Amino acid sequence: MVRLRSRPVRLGWLAGLSLIGLIAAGVAPPRWSGLTATSADGSRLTVGAVRLGTGLIAAALAQDAQTVVLESVVLELGPTTYRLPRIEFTGADLSRADLAGLFDKTAAEPLPSRLARLSAQRIAIPELVVEQQIGTERQTTRYSNVTGTDLNQGRIRAILAEAGALETKGGRGNAVSGTLGRIAMSDLDLAQAARVYIERSEEAPGDLKRISGAFSLENLDL
Repeated sequence: MVRLRSRPVRLGWLAGLSLIGLIAAGVAPPRWSGLTATSADGSRLTVGAVRLGTGLIAAALAQDAQTVVLESVVLELGPTTYRLPRIEFTGADLSRADLAGLFDKTAAEPLPSRLARLSAQRIAIPELVVEQQIGTERQTTRYSNVTGTDLNQGRIRAILAEAGALETKGGRGNAVSGTLGRIAMSDLDLAQAARVYIERSEEAPGDLKRISGAFSLENLDL
């Protein structure tokens, strides 16, 4: 039986869109290409290159950031792999210290606090691919033309994906394929998302924190 539930779709998309927070955990300057980081639990992150404007970030770090591009990003979290060929931040409001601090694994300041300073006019992800192994089933979901607008102090006001497609193979049932319509999410808090995905849970649960606002998925066709 093929298992396709709205909650995994939402959580998978949220994790993919929160990669900027995970990217900052464990990558240290001055290397800005061929980056690899592995966590204690076996999660692995690779980034092909980080660019500022049209040049390598290492050559342009002294300038004020306007456009920041991450290329060939792959994040492996247990049975799930996220692939983002390109992430582009336009109108990024980052000082040299803030930009370097995002990639400094030795920074004393917690990552969520560093993420809370991020601001950009627009985030563009042409393609986000999520590959998930569930027993003998393998599900691949592709989201196209994902954009985020108004990133202000670590909060993204609106996120949209134009469309998506999914395919499931293996398992006891037949292969299944389908399409997704427009996907929308509002008020994503990158700092809180980073806490969920990279910080250990506390023994005594604290107050509930809001990670995102409304989520909608249109026209799921299988």
